[in-house]
Amino acid sequence: VVEWKDKASTDNDKYLISTAGELLKNKGVIYFYNSGYEQLKANKYNEATNELLKAYNISKGENIIYFLASCCEKSGDIGGAEKYYTEYDSSYPKGSYEETVLYNLCMIYNKTDKGRAK
Repeated sequence: VVEWKDKASTDNDKYLISTAGELLKNKGVIYFYNSGYEQLKANKYNEATNELLKAYNISKGENIIYFLASCCEKSGDIGGAEKYYTEYDSSYPKGSYEETVLYNLCMIYNKTDKGRAK
């Protein structure tokens, strides 16, 4: 959809791209999220990250961002974990995972920037 969105020249092409975009927003994000969550539960962090990134590119929902950060952290991508935990903190300061996010950020910063961890 992203690749073809700007290339649609006819009304029919534009309609098809629009319909595909709506399908992705309504059902695709749920599919990718569920697939990523199942991979996460199976400790397949790289696969989970790939699926959750697909969901994230469609919708930056609370659970998607949190589980994406968690996958990054568990796979050793500390930079990615910090990025998504920070995004979660700024986007959902009263979210369900906020305490865990702040704790995890503190643990990450404790290894890299003790002042920031405090």
